[in-house]
Amino acid sequence: MTNRSTNPVPFAGVFGEAGDLLLTESGASTVTAYRLNPDGTLSVVGSSASDGHAALCWIVGVDGHYYGTKAGSAHLSKFEIRPSGVPVTGYTVDSADGALPHVTAVTGLPAYDNGGMEGISAN
Repeated sequence: MTNRSTNPVPFAGVFGEAGDLLLTESGASTVTAYRLNPDGTLSVVGSSASDGHAALCWIVGVDGHYYGTKAGSAHLSKFEIRPSGVPVTGYTVDSADGALPHVTAVTGLPAYDNGGMEGISAN
């Protein structure tokens, strides 16, 4: 079964608390919710939510909140999911403003070296 993504460049997904697939689409820097139908196809749940930046890639769910990051910037975007299942953008934070300091060392991971491996912490 093949389903086309609503927006270009589907990248990563996570299942939300309601069981819907929340998929990042890097081409439009959006999150779109998809519902699995009994026949194995996916249906779009409402509209996509954009973070207003470029190339949203990864997404993770934490305690009912969803956070997306990008390969080309230091932005972290928060997405909320409405009771209807439609994603909406909560806010975006840039690590350059000091709200998300770089983690210089994490047990079991290499130290931050501007090579793409970095941790994020919040105070």
